[in-house]
Amino acid sequence: AFSSGSAKLTKQARAIMQKIAKVSAKGAGQVNVSGHTDDVPLIFGGQYRDNWDLAAARASSVVQELSKANTIPSEKLKAISFGETKPLEQNDTREGREKNRRIEIEIKYWYFFLIKDQDMDEENNIQLNSEEGYSPEAIANLERAIEEFAETMLEIKSEDANIKVFESLQITQNGRKRRIGDLA
Repeated sequence: AFSSGSAKLTKQARAIMQKIAKVSAKGAGQVNVSGHTDDVPLIFGGQYRDNWDLAAARASSVVQELSKANTIPSEKLKAISFGETKPLEQNDTREGREKNRRIEIEIKYWYFFLIKDQDMDEENNIQLNSEEGYSPEAIANLERAIEEFAETMLEIKSEDANIKVFESLQITQNGRKRRIGDLA
C-alpha cells in the first residue's frame, strides 16, 4: 500500500521490484503495472492533479524501479493508470482506502521453447518427449525456468501479506493460446 497522496515506494517494495526484475529477465514477456488510488480527493495545488495522475505516478514509480535493474527491456514495461475506478474494498474505512492504494503487476512470462504439432495430444496437452527430438536438457531448462519463476513469486507473496499471486501457465502454438495448467 501507498501512503495517502503518495507514489513513493517503500524500501520493502523496492526490494520486491528487484526480485521481480531478476526473475522476469529470464523470460521475454511483457510486464504491465497498473496504479490504483482510493477515492479521497487530492489537495488543490498538490503534486498531483487528481487520482488519475497519482495512480499513473504509482505505476510509473514501479516501472522505473524495475527498469533500474537493466534486466527487462524498456519496451516490455508498461505503466497504466486506473485512478479510483477499480477499488478492491469500500472507501468508507481507513482499511478499505489502504487496500485501494495499490499497484498491480501483471507479468506475462514467456519462455521460448519449440513445441511441434506432434507434441500435442487430442486434448491439446503438451507431451514433451525426448525421443521425438527434445533433449533432456531442453526439457529440464523449461521446467527449471517455470519452477524458479513460480517459487520467486510465492516467496515475494510470503514477504508481504498484501501481495496476491495468481499463476497459470499457457503456451502459444501457431498463434493460438493453450492453457496447460496451474503453477501453484
